[in-house]
Amino acid sequence: MRALPVAVAAAIALATVSCKGGLFENGGGTPTPTPTAGAGEFAYVTNFNTGKVSRFRRNLVTGALNLKGTTNAGANDGPRGLAIHPTNQFLYVANAGDHRTYQFAINLTNGSLTPIGAGFIGNGSGAETDQIAIDPLGEFAWATNFGNGTISGYTINTSTGALSDNGMVTSLTNPFGIIVHPTLALLFVSDNFLGQIFTYTINTSTGVITQSGPGVASLGGSNGSPGLMAISNDGNFLFVADVESGVVSTFAISGGALVFGGTFSTGAIGNEPIGILDLPTPASEFVFTANQSGANISEFTNSAGILTSVGALTGLSGPTGLASDPDALDVYVANLDNGTVTQLAVNGGCGEVLCVAASYDTQSPANADSAPSFIAVTQ
Repeated sequence: MRALPVAVAAAIALATVSCKGGLFENGGGTPTPTPTAGAGEFAYVTNFNTGKVSRFRRNLVTGALNLKGTTNAGANDGPRGLAIHPTNQFLYVANAGDHRTYQFAINLTNGSLTPIGAGFIGNGSGAETDQIAIDPLGEFAWATNFGNGTISGYTINTSTGALSDNGMVTSLTNPFGIIVHPTLALLFVSDNFLGQIFTYTINTSTGVITQSGPGVASLGGSNGSPGLMAISNDGNFLFVADVESGVVSTFAISGGALVFGGTFSTGAIGNEPIGILDLPTPASEFVFTANQSGANISEFTNSAGILTSVGALTGLSGPTGLASDPDALDVYVANLDNGTVTQLAVNGGCGEVLCVAASYDTQSPANADSAPSFIAVTQ
């Protein structure tokens, strides 16, 4: 079981991946979606306790966030993972409280959200929908349902953003993390209870996923408590945050299979690493973990799947979700315990990898109990 407070029951979701571009190698002739206006301009945060999504406008020069309001996203004690469509036109939010995935159109002028159709799609009784992943072409999406051990598949109407049911995988126990490879037709899912990582092949014509081989132990020789995941910038390695053991496991992605590389400590067993982010910069490729109980962010450099600790940023308040801007100048972290998002400048002149730039309330008036859980930035 996940070592997370019952009150938030894993109110954390899709790990932002910094891999840029790329199509499924075995895909058809469908072109990559052309990004529309809004790249890096808007940020969205799920507030678990209050059932809302916060909308921010981002200053493209300074990285500062300006809260523009909140939008209802289902039941209280519910909003967790969120994902932005590759075109920046649509936002999807997982709500564990009412077992639904909410769907919104993004106004590319001001970032406001409008429900699409009925505003949601149901995922079944007891689903506890947790995280969402979208394929690089924006045609299909999948959500982990932690409560009933399933993965919901969807097709996406690329004109309207509406989701439609596209099958369900039922062979898991507590699926949690989910991530799509940026260039290969592969989907990775972590089962937090089983302690394994599963690989699925994606039919790029239909979006149907098929398990490829058995699950692999998340800690190499043993089953851990795997959570969120990130993929290296070159697409060759998968990084998995282990909630209970306080480590990051690395796997080489070899011929569609996962080959265990090693585990790397976030600094303490009880750190509870939640969000994980791979961030390539001109100086180095970094991997960051947001450590909820450790109240810090662990900082690593990545070299061919080998992680080297280069420090930790302390003084946060229940950090969970992580995201970056398209230019890798700023990292943003949701603080579950005080109702804020912190902006961190990358190599910002403080002598460390990450420098605190500012902090922003996710609701107005400020609500320290809103429980901001995850954040996504238009790319």
